[in-house]
Amino acid sequence: LTSEDVRAAFSWATFGPQPLWLLLVLFPRAAFTRAVMKPIWPIVAFSLVHLFIVVVSAGQDGGTAPLAEFAGVFDAAPEADPQGAMMGMMRYPNFVTEEWSHVLTWDLFVGRWIWADGLRRGVPVRAS
Repeated sequence: LTSEDVRAAFSWATFGPQPLWLLLVLFPRAAFTRAVMKPIWPIVAFSLVHLFIVVVSAGQDGGTAPLAEFAGVFDAAPEADPQGAMMGMMRYPNFVTEEWSHVLTWDLFVGRWIWADGLRRGVPVRAS
């Protein structure tokens, strides 16, 4: 598998959730929205895209940020620069792809949870 496969997964991770968000925002109580979003499968599908990106990236030379740089993000020493370490890792396209897919999958997970909770409680669920 190649960087092109990771790029394709980036597009899936970016554009795939958009129709699901449209259902949640525009038609939150529609039967079709419930049929699509009540099961956990949409979240699982995008989690698998994320896992694919991680596995393919880890198997490529230069596909991931060096571990030392990654460890710098969690360095709590007063002289450390965790933000700088995170910004440095953004030089790696596969890292950006992994982080982006992670953020979008998590956002969809949380949005679905809020939507389902609102339905269960009988409160408005239209996103604001």
